[in-house]
Amino acid sequence: LHFISPVLGGSSPNPDSTLYAWTTKGYLFDTFTVPTGGWGATFIDSLKTDESANYFIGFPGGSADIGHDHRINASRTTDGRYVVASWTDTETELGVPTNIYPNIKAWAFDVRDRKVIDNVRNYTKDDAAYADENLWYYASHRVMTDATKIMIPGTVAKNLGNGNDLQPIQHFFVKGLDIPFANINRNGVNIPVLVNTTSVNNTGQKAFKVSAYPNPTNATTVVSVEMIKGGDATLTVSNLIGQVVHNESRKGLSVGTASFDVDASKLNAGVYFYTVNVNGETVTNKLIVE
Repeated sequence: LHFISPVLGGSSPNPDSTLYAWTTKGYLFDTFTVPTGGWGATFIDSLKTDESANYFIGFPGGSADIGHDHRINASRTTDGRYVVASWTDTETELGVPTNIYPNIKAWAFDVRDRKVIDNVRNYTKDDAAYADENLWYYASHRVMTDATKIMIPGTVAKNLGNGNDLQPIQHFFVKGLDIPFANINRNGVNIPVLVNTTSVNNTGQKAFKVSAYPNPTNATTVVSVEMIKGGDATLTVSNLIGQVVHNESRKGLSVGTASFDVDASKLNAGVYFYTVNVNGETVTNKLIVE
């Protein structure tokens, strides 16, 4: 589960709030659940400008001013392996404080290998047709892939209804919003690496080890539990909203490896979590269904 969102400074001019100053510039972060439980976060990019509260002022026939934000979009591949953030921002060298000359940017995260893009992409800064004019950017919640890259379906508005809010605004598909897989190669900050997990009990002794193969899968995955000592084991598989899609228990297991079969062919493509509980201790890890 991923949330792409800005982290902003809060403030108030009231003396009770120590008179600190409000700013809407901030930092863009990906906040996500981690296999061992809880949450993690990684920095994406700085936002260079503020949101514009009243960019379109005084449209003929209009009743209110219209603002423009950073158009932050979150997308993923069908199999859930890649998470993509895309947004717009105005370059600081243009010397304006608000996002009124936006360019399209994007960032990507490989969920399986825990890698992020080497550098944030700016697709339109130096493009004669699209530079600084990418208003009302929208991206599909699903991105496409081929053998070498991620492709982001995105649109922008160009003519803004010719200055009349009673006229339709035309949106145009933007070509070339691609991220090569080869560029998703940097270890993510604060992103734990997904490996076969070991639970350690309070005496410092290893209690059990867990692994799943194949993962990703579209058929049967075998979850293997290496029992360091005998006991009871339970496997639970749940989706991103916590619905249990598989549950299985074994009692009186001996020392050695116990196997649980999960039929992933019955599951929708996406990201799942499998949790193994042995004698009251748990390990949670991620399962990708293609």
